[in-house]
Amino acid sequence: MPRALFATPEGLHWWARVREERSRAAADKRTRRFHVLMDTAYQDETGTILPAVHPAEAAHDVDTLYTSSSN
Repeated sequence: MPRALFATPEGLHWWARVREERSRAAADKRTRRFHVLMDTAYQDETGTILPAVHPAEAAHDVDTLYTSSSN
């Protein structure tokens, strides 16, 4: 089985920095939803559960499923 791209301590550290910068730059709801999808893809690839960057915002975004009708 191939190893996940970021499934190393260095990869996780890099991804945490990327997430922090993204959360600062995410100005609107659609952008935040996109980043939630990116985090989900990362978690699926690595099997790592990521902590919320900003718990209040992240909890809302994760609970709100993104569908084409919610645009």
